[in-house]
Amino acid sequence: MWVIYALISAFSVATSDALAKLAMKKANINEFFIIWLRYIFASAFLVPLLIKVPIPHLSARFFMWHLLWIPTESVGLYLSLKALKISPISLVGPIMALTPFFALFVGWFLLGEVPSWRKVPGILLIIFGSFILGTGSTKVPFGRMLHEKGAWMMTATAFLYSLSSVAGKGLVNEAGPIFFGIYYAVAMLIVFTPTGIANIGGDLSKAKWELLGMGFAFSITILSHMMAVKNANVAYMIAIKRLSGIFSVIWGGIIFKEQELGSRFVGASIMIVGAFLIAVS
Repeated sequence: MWVIYALISAFSVATSDALAKLAMKKANINEFFIIWLRYIFASAFLVPLLIKVPIPHLSARFFMWHLLWIPTESVGLYLSLKALKISPISLVGPIMALTPFFALFVGWFLLGEVPSWRKVPGILLIIFGSFILGTGSTKVPFGRMLHEKGAWMMTATAFLYSLSSVAGKGLVNEAGPIFFGIYYAVAMLIVFTPTGIANIGGDLSKAKWELLGMGFAFSITILSHMMAVKNANVAYMIAIKRLSGIFSVIWGGIIFKEQELGSRFVGASIMIVGAFLIAVS
């Protein structure tokens, strides 16, 4: 069942990212403001669920996990939205498939989830896929990624999310998936309120439907992610979720009319096969 939740999370996060990129363009708003808006709308959809969700006892361990979770999640969020704003979504979106590679070793270090040598083929496929994705029409190995600032930002995000995902599983284990999903949205809303208020601007009326859709899709992402990670190895769950890279390429072509979609689709597909091999081996 966790695989279904991970697939839902993959589609919804790619959709939320595409709508966020479109909203930033149409309404002329920056990444700090769009992050804040995303959590405002997501919280609006999620908080009413507290009527049916019991509030659990929160141990000291729950709050200790915040020392890792808050900084990695918040910095990763900023870098990912900045990358989406300045770079093609069909290029930077699939880079998140690097997260399972990082998560294997982070999970080993923090949770004792020892990776197997049988995952080496999956790791090699992720590297090969990123080579195709990053080279593109430049014909220079990784030339497209080396010269695209957003690609570097998204690579850093993939690493940070490998840390926050491990911390997130610890938090879900302590609080339960639904309650922590709600808690997550509200906590991130509070974290980004100062920078969100400081960066208020643009014309939101030009992107009201995109913003509403972004928030709804992200609320689905949060709930499905928490339900999946509760019942799966962190690296395995994140590997399936990185199918979002394929959806990012598709949205890049449909919404933004981006170029080089063929090579990006091939590169993203290879990376995702690698992520899948990591998940099942």
